[in-house]
Amino acid sequence: MKFKLTALTALVLSTNTMADIYVDANYKSHDIGAVKVGSNFGLEGLDVNAEVSTVKGNYDKTELEAAYQFNITSNWYVTPSANYVFNKKMSGLIGSNYSIDDTYFIDNDGKEITGLGFTGSEEVEQFERTNVAKFSLKTGYNFDNGFYTAARFRHEMGGTKLISESTAYGAYIERIGNDSKKPVLTKLGTKSSSEELKTNRWDLTVGYDASEFAPIAAQYNYVHRDYSGVFTGQEKSHEMKLVYTGFESAAPYIEYTANESRDNELKAGFHYTF
Repeated sequence: MKFKLTALTALVLSTNTMADIYVDANYKSHDIGAVKVGSNFGLEGLDVNAEVSTVKGNYDKTELEAAYQFNITSNWYVTPSANYVFNKKMSGLIGSNYSIDDTYFIDNDGKEITGLGFTGSEEVEQFERTNVAKFSLKTGYNFDNGFYTAARFRHEMGGTKLISESTAYGAYIERIGNDSKKPVLTKLGTKSSSEELKTNRWDLTVGYDASEFAPIAAQYNYVHRDYSGVFTGQEKSHEMKLVYTGFESAAPYIEYTANESRDNELKAGFHYTF
């Protein structure tokens, strides 16, 4: 059984060639909207697209993607792709730490003087939102009975940069008279460093196109992310998508994402091919 073109183009992880021009628009929880426009420019297997996203009606980011599908057999394919995200610039001071340690000094007469000086350090951390480069490789297989499966690995560089500045201070005693002294604060040095966020993402997808029996296509996608650099840790998500394929050119869809470490999301949209 051959897959219906409108069903698979409606799915983000579809495997068939896109139409010459397509538009995908969606809106999801937390007032996040996106519109994607893409084309194969007449070359079968090519997909070049641009997506603009908004948050609460305000511009948030623009993502560009280029992908090419290599058909190994009539059912098995491999697709490398590259993305670049232009994020709206944002920054903020997350926190600072300041510590003071009392110390003592010995004057010229060999007497200990306490409380006249200190050594300390100050550390300031600031996060900046940065652009993101993404490189991925996906492979999938379409079965003749309507089922399909796919796996993808993607490495992402950027999104968040940590700017850390650490300054060390010290003090010494200065004589300003025969019987008077004063502590003098001095900056011993400043160190700065910056580190980008890095993300490794894995997607495992299974789906079924029931177009031969009903105008419905369903898909489940498991997402696993590993973070390093600025943040370390893992994040897991479960994406469930349902597409109506009864129209000739338009395919409305709804998607629910269950996140294990943050709020769940509901997204609705449509895919239209020209």
